[in-house]
Amino acid sequence: IAAAQSAAVAAQGQAHEAKDIGNNALVSANSSVKNVSSTGPLAVSQTGSNVTLSLQSSGAEAGSYGLSESIVAGNNANFAIPRLTVDEFGRITAITQSMVTIQISGGANQGGGFLAAHPIGSIYETTKSFNPSSLGGTWKRLPSLDGFKWERTA
Repeated sequence: IAAAQSAAVAAQGQAHEAKDIGNNALVSANSSVKNVSSTGPLAVSQTGSNVTLSLQSSGAEAGSYGLSESIVAGNNANFAIPRLTVDEFGRITAITQSMVTIQISGGANQGGGFLAAHPIGSIYETTKSFNPSSLGGTWKRLPSLDGFKWERTA
């Protein structure tokens, strides 16, 4: 029994020594972390010796994306509209596109929408020589060196 007790005491001492070695290694490793950085989609934060990694959304959203340029009555336009598919983390998993033909005809709805977006006093600027009077309202052309500018007066 004495031999077993002696062996148990020795084993306990070795276990404490191993724990001390492990703690010292952890302290040494933590103190050597000077700076932590990452690039998306991973976010890294450090509080003391604790480093936390988390996955961030890319911000991409599923859906169709199109052109935001002005469309004028009487024009027809063909557009390739890209459609994004994303996973739960916002990573783009697929990009497809469909060809869409938009046929625009003048009328109260289009002119009304244009006038609502351009109240009296608004300045309409474009690179095309289109006169916005054809959509309604009264417009005065303004001098411009970089494109065409029109002011709505009524």
